[in-house]
Amino acid sequence: MAQVKTCDLVETEQKAPEGETDGAQEGVSVPTLRRAVHRARILRDIKLRANEVSATIVIAPDGFGKTTLLCQRVAEVQRDSSRGVARMIDAAGMDGEELYGLLGELEMHLDARMRPLVAIDNLPTLHGAALEGIAGRMRSLHRRGFEFLLACLPGNRAFANGMGDAYKITPQALVVRPREYSDWTRMLGISGELDVYDLTQGIPALVAMLGIVDGRQLSLEAFSRAAAALYQGALEEMRRGRDSLYRTACLLVLTGAGSLRDFSSASVCVCACRAGRASRANTRCSEWMLSRGRIAVWCREARQWASCVVR
Repeated sequence: MAQVKTCDLVETEQKAPEGETDGAQEGVSVPTLRRAVHRARILRDIKLRANEVSATIVIAPDGFGKTTLLCQRVAEVQRDSSRGVARMIDAAGMDGEELYGLLGELEMHLDARMRPLVAIDNLPTLHGAALEGIAGRMRSLHRRGFEFLLACLPGNRAFANGMGDAYKITPQALVVRPREYSDWTRMLGISGELDVYDLTQGIPALVAMLGIVDGRQLSLEAFSRAAAALYQGALEEMRRGRDSLYRTACLLVLTGAGSLRDFSSASVCVCACRAGRASRANTRCSEWMLSRGRIAVWCREARQWASCVVR
């Protein structure tokens, strides 16, 4: 049964009614666009670079519109009378062997002369032989005329680094820019009284959520929950991937609308030393605190180290 991936700005999935599919369609998603703001700027960049790079990789946390972007590019190619061939794969839960096999099926069923697009969402984390095998097959297919558009979380660095000849689209490129706000507010019915950037920092999922904010407490609480879930998901993904910036990111979230400079005004100095590399001045906050998930701070008034636990 093929999956139909809906393309609202908040990434969701729905399953299509059961029906027969040929071998090349198993595990392939058919994009259905509805009420999505057209990402013309990014789509233009993808199109211009498609022939020059082995693949385009969209690397961003959940909520940045990766699925929406893939759906829009697939629809764009399907409307192109000179091409018209595009497939979208939801690779969530797949391992390297399954994905490699699916690429082989697409190679047999799709005519390379039509320059087909293969869009892969939720690219799994790959290492070693699996990474090299899939990257090699993509490069081989690209030389024959295939175009690849991939989406993954930031923790999937191994694949992004392994595809050094790919074009990478980062979270900074995906945020909604001020000159794009008018399109989003018109499409989604966002109140003109809301400060879009201050409330969302341009994160697509949060900008989309502003469409439900109507001043009532219930809508404000729903928006707050969405924002909290987005940050929680990003931090959890960093924690699972043992990202070196995880504790720093937690600290920044704790500061809220403030900044690290605010700690200094309270006679607190944040120490960012790595375990085992502490200088004499910060010896007491080095290995013990950081190895136990703690952020160490120096209080000038009390002239002693203190620490807070990051969970």
